[in-house]
Amino acid sequence: MYNNKKKSFSKRKSSIYSLIIIIPILFFLITYLLNQGVKIYDTQLVKSYQEQDLNKLWEEKKYSQIVTICDEVLETNFLELNYLFFHGISNFYLGISQISLEMKIPLINQSIVSLRKAFILADGDLEGDIAYVLGKAYYYKGENYSDLTIKYLDIALEEGYLGKDIYEFKGLAYYELGQYRKSINEFEFLPEERHSPEINYIISKAYGQIGEYNKQEKYLLEILDNSSQINVKLDSRLDLSKLYFNDGNYNKAIDQVNEILKIRADDFDAALILSKSLFLIGNESEAKKILRKLLKQKPGNTDVIQWLNK
Repeated sequence: MYNNKKKSFSKRKSSIYSLIIIIPILFFLITYLLNQGVKIYDTQLVKSYQEQDLNKLWEEKKYSQIVTICDEVLETNFLELNYLFFHGISNFYLGISQISLEMKIPLINQSIVSLRKAFILADGDLEGDIAYVLGKAYYYKGENYSDLTIKYLDIALEEGYLGKDIYEFKGLAYYELGQYRKSINEFEFLPEERHSPEINYIISKAYGQIGEYNKQEKYLLEILDNSSQINVKLDSRLDLSKLYFNDGNYNKAIDQVNEILKIRADDFDAALILSKSLFLIGNESEAKKILRKLLKQKPGNTDVIQWLNK
């Protein structure tokens, strides 16, 4: 009897020791699995939710919220392609909405950093999307980056991305590079509805740069006939007046600058062409009267002084 009790006690004692050992192991195992579950939740379930949320925010054009979410994710997962992409394009659209360069350029720079990382990681369809926005971002960064604008927009086209303004930005970039014929060629790919007065004005200037003045005049006259944008029309009239003056059509030049001076009475360039044209058609007194006013406006101007001394 005594031996049986002793054996029973020993078994209970052994079981207690086993529990003392097993319970901490189970505790650490459960804690580990819970932590792993939280990590899985953080990196997969939460990420999945946020990606859906990003698409919704993108449709609502809530770019600042998208940037905030992406900043949080990219702080620990800096090679997450979708977040880099959303971070880049959201900074881009925030950037181009700014009025001042001081606000615009930092956002454009951040856009480029994220999009370049995304471009390296991307493959398939997304590569064209990234290249498209990256090319436009370089255009807004400044004329010194026009070659990169063309490079990435060409990649976008090669990947089959057909953004409706790709040829517009390529045309503008080629113009900034002084490659005027290529600029004109790119603009020719634009559908008619994309030929805004501003684009047609750039095309007219490109034709002027390569000496095709008849085509330049054609575009400038079309702007005057079809545009309601005052500043573009006034700039077009000024270019026409210079074109007519250089061709010896002084009366036509006078007609154009008079229209400008009705709206911009202090336009120095228009008044100078007017004075020169009046002088060359024989109205020297009126010409010199205008030239003396211009000299007060810009003292020491050599062009004005030269015509006053004739």
